[in-house]
Amino acid sequence: KVEAAELPIAESRAFDFSSPYAVSKAAQENLAALYEKLGLECVVARPFNHIGPGQQPGFLVPDLCKQIVELEKDAGRDVLKVGNLTSKRDFTDVRDVVAAYELLMDKGRTGGVYNVCSGRSVSGQRVLDTLLGMSTKQIRVEEDPARMRPSDIPDLYGDFTKLHADTGWERTYALKDTLRDTLEYWRAQV
Repeated sequence: KVEAAELPIAESRAFDFSSPYAVSKAAQENLAALYEKLGLECVVARPFNHIGPGQQPGFLVPDLCKQIVELEKDAGRDVLKVGNLTSKRDFTDVRDVVAAYELLMDKGRTGGVYNVCSGRSVSGQRVLDTLLGMSTKQIRVEEDPARMRPSDIPDLYGDFTKLHADTGWERTYALKDTLRDTLEYWRAQV
């Protein structure tokens, strides 16, 4: 569990082994460290939530975008179903994430660990409000118990100071632009 005092999360933060996901990430980093000792140059990227056009359902932003577009095209329905929107996450446009990976391949230090993130958190509610403001239809929102997670970290965001210092990386896509582009992607798909 991440406490508010631990935010933003730095690359030096010890792993929390409270989930299989966390254990798998620690195992990957340990494997990279082993290969580094064997002479392979390794750089570790720790991406936070990345979003953008082309992302498939199963994540907050594409799920919301797809539902909004489906409702825009269906005159008989106007209710969007949501889970917990109070939790906050660090969202970065996938195009910025790819740019960070490219810079890390060129300029990342061997053995280095880098957070790929925006450095700030945004609530699911703010994401939804922004998307609803771009919708062509008045949409009502209802909580759906089936979309609630049994445990959800209230706030999670990282510190990309090391990434910026070693590579010069900065995000170039504003959240609003990413959300608009993702909504337009889904308008072309549905």
